[in-house]
Amino acid sequence: MSIVDLNHCNLVVPRAQLAGLVAFYVDALGFEYREFERDGRRLYWLYAQQRPLLHLTVTDDGAVAHGPTARIDHIAFSARDLDATCARLAQLGLEHRVKPYAQMGFTQVVVHDPIGLKVELNFAAE
Repeated sequence: MSIVDLNHCNLVVPRAQLAGLVAFYVDALGFEYREFERDGRRLYWLYAQQRPLLHLTVTDDGAVAHGPTARIDHIAFSARDLDATCARLAQLGLEHRVKPYAQMGFTQVVVHDPIGLKVELNFAAE
């Protein structure tokens, strides 16, 4: 067995921060937001390239889960078009850091989403 790509990541989001979080992933990173209903429950997802990559668990009381599963340091995505991405982040006023890893064949952009999660965008050398 080998791991080849991210399937999805689940983020716990207080309802009061849902709109800002969705706006970040849609506006800054180009995700598509979708809501579904199953068994009387709302399901919230963010898609990229028609793939469900981020599942959002929304809490009404603002509580964020504690314990081992809540310790997400970062999520990383493979990405394309480094210059356009950096320009978009700058246009939106989002602080980001560009870290070249020439010896490893990629450049990384690090940005934080509205709930403080570090997001890595990895751009293969062109």
